[in-house]
Amino acid sequence: MRTVFPLFLNLNLANFLTFKCKSIMNILLPHNIFSTLIAQSLDDDLHQLVQYKGSALLAGMLDSEKADIVLLPSLDILKHQNYFISSRRGISFDGGISNSYLYFAKGENSFNNITLAGDISGVEAILSKIVINELYDQSITVSISPSPVIDGKKNIMLAGDINFENDNYLQGLNFADEIIEITGHPFVNFVFASKDKEKLLEFEARTEGIEEKIYKRVTEPNWDFRLSPPAIEFFRDSIQHVIYEFDESDHSGLEQIVQLCYFHGILKQLFDIKFT
Repeated sequence: MRTVFPLFLNLNLANFLTFKCKSIMNILLPHNIFSTLIAQSLDDDLHQLVQYKGSALLAGMLDSEKADIVLLPSLDILKHQNYFISSRRGISFDGGISNSYLYFAKGENSFNNITLAGDISGVEAILSKIVINELYDQSITVSISPSPVIDGKKNIMLAGDINFENDNYLQGLNFADEIIEITGHPFVNFVFASKDKEKLLEFEARTEGIEEKIYKRVTEPNWDFRLSPPAIEFFRDSIQHVIYEFDESDHSGLEQIVQLCYFHGILKQLFDIKFT
């Protein structure tokens, strides 16, 4: 027998559900293929809340309270240690594919400078120096170029979708693999962050199972994301190495790159990451 609630209770319940649905007002993501896959796999009401910004702008948007939840470049937490960080959602790589690639000058045995381009953030600026120092025992300076050319004449690091335009990634060195070689853990590239722990917990609950949705989407016959046929196959073969649902190994991966920043003098004091 169906239970019939009084009208005022039905109205109160409806208001409560509406309030819960709207407690997250906006979600900011960096504009790259990996984050776009998250947006495309959200429920419709959450998807409507998504906006995209350049990676370097995201922390500022959260600071100024123009966003409730942000998919933040992981090392932005060095300057924003007060943010709550999702223990269950983000983007990490465990090998085979990356959001950033290194393109070395041909015939050079030393690295003096690396030019950064694309959707760059502190992740690339800081970790490029650390990787070259750790793996090649050399110190470098970094510079920024708005219009890079991969011509084999200089060292370049590209971040974002520019790597997959014209199949550039085929010429590059997977940056995630370099970080994994140093830390022995997945490379945590982006973390979901918020000033409001409850909103972050709500987002985690609303995105349960999102990783499997993304994997399924990429394997659908009509998915192409305006990529070349070889790049489509590369993504389909590699998508299982993109981690969207975090566990302890990802927590360790994030802690490891923070510790690297401390050991290399970039961070003055270690801190506890405020995982949800």
